[in-house]
Amino acid sequence: MCTMKLRGRFAAAAGFLVLAVVGGAMASVYLRERRYLSESLTSECESSAARLARVAEEALSASNDVLWLNYAKAWLETPGALRAAVVDTQGRVYLHTSLIRGVSRSAGRFSTEALAYESLKSGAVIRQFKPGEKRFVMAVPVYRLKKRFGSLIAVYDWEQLLARRDQVMAATAGRLAAVGVAALLLGLGLAWRLAATLARPLAELAGAVEAVGAGDLTKRVAARGHDEVADLGRKFNAMSRRLAELLDARERFMSAASHDMRSPLSILTNSVERARLVLGKGSSEDLSEDLAAMERAIEDLGRFVNDILDLARLQAGLGLAPAPLELGPFLEETRSTFARDASGYGLSLQVAAEKGLRPVLADAQGLKRALANLILNAFKFTPQGGRIVLGAQAGPEAARVLVADSGPGIAEEDLSQLFSRFHESRSGAKAVRRLPSSGLGLAICKEIVEAQGGKIWVEREPGQGAKFVFTVPYA
Repeated sequence: MCTMKLRGRFAAAAGFLVLAVVGGAMASVYLRERRYLSESLTSECESSAARLARVAEEALSASNDVLWLNYAKAWLETPGALRAAVVDTQGRVYLHTSLIRGVSRSAGRFSTEALAYESLKSGAVIRQFKPGEKRFVMAVPVYRLKKRFGSLIAVYDWEQLLARRDQVMAATAGRLAAVGVAALLLGLGLAWRLAATLARPLAELAGAVEAVGAGDLTKRVAARGHDEVADLGRKFNAMSRRLAELLDARERFMSAASHDMRSPLSILTNSVERARLVLGKGSSEDLSEDLAAMERAIEDLGRFVNDILDLARLQAGLGLAPAPLELGPFLEETRSTFARDASGYGLSLQVAAEKGLRPVLADAQGLKRALANLILNAFKFTPQGGRIVLGAQAGPEAARVLVADSGPGIAEEDLSQLFSRFHESRSGAKAVRRLPSSGLGLAICKEIVEAQGGKIWVEREPGQGAKFVFTVPYA
């Protein structure tokens, strides 16, 4: 079982990659250089044979065979040169490198008569390899006074030429090996450093995960950069914050639930005790007051339980059936539902909906529940003589629905927790009316709106009221 850590595995993989790249590059350079040298050798042979042919033409024109033989002597000293001869159109050898010590106009037949005849026939430069003899032979046309005289036949020792090439290639291979080893070591060093750079934030993230698993929800990681590891770190931080918020919400829920349930239960307990006493010796009027108190306590407890159940259903995606809805008539209907309460509190409840709004896709009962919570919230904080406006405006992709009041507004420190469970206070602002509440109204609004593809927020203007706005997608 492999126990190599990520840093080692990454460095090994990068090392293999560097080795493959460097090895491939070296092989490519080596083969290209080998091919280039082979072509250069052939080109040098062709050039030397062409020069020897031109000297032969000068010697023939000047009737000075010694001129060619002197040049041929120097030609024989070039690497790979074996022998050369000038053959006339009849195939007779006119000049030959073997005659350098004794000049003669004829030296019999040449050993490559077929090549000479082919050159004479085509009038072109002929190249021929003889693998068995390891020879490279060339035939170059030769002219005398602008008339074809014959051909120059030059023979080279190809094995000797290849030995020269291999000698150069051996030196090249040594240089390539040195460069390759240096590149490989540099690549491995960079790969190890890169692996360490990659492994460090992962190790930090692993430590943070372990800390969170041990209960330290304040642990965060440094998410620097824009790569995948940094993105993972940011997501971990967001998860850790969200987990802390959930646990905090759970604590607040337990505290609020115990408080909200204890109060009506205490009322019920005391009222039952008093009812027992009244039945024994009290008056019917006292009994009536106790029964009313019990009824109110039961209503508060029922409202609290219903709100918790509704919130749970919304978070589970249950209970909503979106359908096309006209916002203008819907807002008027909602206003009429709360008109009597608004009048009783001395408030003005108005509708300001743009005309020609496109139908939206929403669950009517869910949307009415959200608006009811926002209107009741406005009732609690808007003083007598104030105004509450239900509005609807057209947006590019969704309609905007708003509930604006003329109350004291919302303090900035309340904004981050405004839609959290059991958050009721507005810092620096006291409710002017005590209305039944479970502390879940705004949280339920948020769940209803987001479950239907919308967003909700509040626009604050301290001292000038609060404006709750949410979007509803078009049908």
